[in-house]
Amino acid sequence: MKRHLVWYLAALAFILQTALTATAVQSDSMMCDAALIIINLDQITVSFAGTGDPFPRDWRTADDHHVIAANAELIPAARDAGMLIIYLYGTYAYLREGEELATFAQGIAPQDGDILIGRPGGNLSVFLDTILLETLESRGMHTLVFSGLNTAYCIHSSARYGVRFGFDVTVVADAHSGGGPAIAQSYNGYWPSLGISVVSMADLDFAALCSTSETPEDGNKDSS
Repeated sequence: MKRHLVWYLAALAFILQTALTATAVQSDSMMCDAALIIINLDQITVSFAGTGDPFPRDWRTADDHHVIAANAELIPAARDAGMLIIYLYGTYAYLREGEELATFAQGIAPQDGDILIGRPGGNLSVFLDTILLETLESRGMHTLVFSGLNTAYCIHSSARYGVRFGFDVTVVADAHSGGGPAIAQSYNGYWPSLGISVVSMADLDFAALCSTSETPEDGNKDSS
């Protein structure tokens, strides 16, 4: 009787271990390897844009109000799909570091699990002088989706750097802005020639974006 009990317990332990392993594998396979990168939508950057300090006066247009509304739909949809949400916000030398530098409108406010990364200096690419690349690599990200401000400056430069670093890059066609609708449309038409996908919010397939893939190899990185 005692021997049968030992065998029974051993078999039960094996079955439980097998079930736990299968669950872990299934969980890993369902992990989303895509990140939504939201650029310059913090309240301070938006309020400064168009004032000439520190941005050019044509940096902001009325269309930028639309891009905030668009991201208010895009962000929760991406979050619900399991995408990593990363906010890149401006930090400027003449502003005191503090919580106000990472304040966002209610409709696009970060939630638990989202990542906020400050952007010191005047670099246009969000990869320069930030911990963005290390953050993406440590979490096994393969696909990057960009939205926010400003089309011809930070969105353009950041998307190009994403391609250089070996990521699959998408810009949401109607969730970026700056300089007027004509400029946004011009870049939407230009980016595919650089290997950057451009997809409207209506056509964005979050399930496809979240397909598990290999992380970019170190050899594919170009820090120039």
